[in-house]
Amino acid sequence: MRRWLRAAAFAVFLIAVAVASTPAAAAAVTSKHPSSVIVPVGENVDTVFTVGHPVWIRGVVSNSVIAVGSDIHLLPGSVTSFVLSIGGPVYQSPRARVTEGVFAIGEGNRLVTTLTLASLLSIGGYFLRTTLAAALFFILLAGGNLVYARDEHISAWIGRKYLRLLGTGVMISMVPAILMAASFGTPLIWVPTIAVGFLYTLLGLGGLVFVSNKIGRTVLSAMQQPTRRIVALYGSLAILFVTNVPLVGVLVTVALWLLGVGTMWTVIFRRGLTKPPEA
Repeated sequence: MRRWLRAAAFAVFLIAVAVASTPAAAAAVTSKHPSSVIVPVGENVDTVFTVGHPVWIRGVVSNSVIAVGSDIHLLPGSVTSFVLSIGGPVYQSPRARVTEGVFAIGEGNRLVTTLTLASLLSIGGYFLRTTLAAALFFILLAGGNLVYARDEHISAWIGRKYLRLLGTGVMISMVPAILMAASFGTPLIWVPTIAVGFLYTLLGLGGLVFVSNKIGRTVLSAMQQPTRRIVALYGSLAILFVTNVPLVGVLVTVALWLLGVGTMWTVIFRRGLTKPPEA
């Protein structure tokens, strides 16, 4: 019970720090999306990308101009490298220079625009998920091998107290969530929010390493195999498999992350859990 009070006190402390750094008379900041994206004369930008807003190029775009569902205007004196319009027209002045090429796909066709954008988002999401899954696998595998000699007591603790650890993870996760929500209206707390978010990410990843080893130990025990360093491989593979199950995988991912946060918090503040087993 003492650990729960310590976690709650820490959460209240971080929230108080964030509130104290916020001016009392701070006004809400309302962001307004401009109707057009304009690169003025004398401006030199790298890339222009927009969805649903017309683009007016008067300056220099050294890389690409990409617009989805809107038109592109290349005005006199403008210099661009690559121009791509999906679902909208491209208007190019004779005195506008394009060094590589101009491409327009499905001009004025909303169906083509929607399908193309959905395809691009799907491809991007696939590569992002694959990259994150690969990174997580290697983190769990390497980290699991590093802590293997000291995680036996932690694995036993996770097996007995997983509901308490999950609750601790939920309480700790409230701090970055509240800071993130507050930072949208108060830019002054962006720095502490980023710092707390970074520490929270390290907390979750470190805890997932112990959770992964616990799962690996459980798998080997079910197979009636002796515990070896291969627990890290079994655990990381099991986590990747379960978290990629449609629909259920999202809930499992959140639950494992919260369990990892609670586990790492306990490892930090509870002595004796990381002692190596006696020979």
